[in-house]
Amino acid sequence: MQSKYGHADEKHWAWKGDKLTNYFSIHAYLRKFKTGVCAFCGEQRKTHNAVKRGKPHARNRDNYHELCVPCHIRYDATDERAEKWHSNLAKSPTHLNPVKAKQCLKCLKEFTPARKQRRFCSNSCSALWRVEFNPTAMIRAKDPVTNLYLALNSKE
Repeated sequence: MQSKYGHADEKHWAWKGDKLTNYFSIHAYLRKFKTGVCAFCGEQRKTHNAVKRGKPHARNRDNYHELCVPCHIRYDATDERAEKWHSNLAKSPTHLNPVKAKQCLKCLKEFTPARKQRRFCSNSCSALWRVEFNPTAMIRAKDPVTNLYLALNSKE
């Protein structure tokens, strides 16, 4: 394949050889040969390079199918891959340490927080608690003439 500047493949100054192991460099090489036609359904649309089952990721065009996105999803949707995905999902930290139900500090309702740090079932309960129950809450005093805040006074 001839490049824009006259040096391609072995003659190019950045040639690394056929033994590329980097996923991105292999797919950059394969993009040069894309036709945009799915090897399974034959439709002209956006395509991916899918590794054939049992073949390694290598700089060999015979190891790949050019598939449209729906065909690629169906091709990769095997029982082994689904099992592997579910086993990895079970190992994720959110499944190992699920957030336990808590009691809202304001309304005392039981709720399951999105994060461990949440203390209230809603933003309205949080705001009401800050105004009513927090002993360190501060109130701003407004000047009635200028309508500006004067200073912070402790709530009493």
